[in-house]
Amino acid sequence: MNEPVIRTFMKLVNDEWIPCKLFSIKKDDFFRQLDNIETYNSNGCGVFKATSDPYYNEDGRLIINSEIC
Repeated sequence: MNEPVIRTFMKLVNDEWIPCKLFSIKKDDFFRQLDNIETYNSNGCGVFKATSDPYYNEDGRLIINSEIC
């Protein structure tokens, strides 16, 4: 049986990574997404820049648009 994914976030504040909730990340913030304690890594980078504020999609899920740094 697969282990459920526990997703957490950290955002960069005054050059320090602090734990946060997805809804507290705002457009232009730099953030990391951690899945089960592992940093989510796409193309060798684990840092993202928010290109939108969080919002609810058509399925009612809270999401945020971002780009890889």
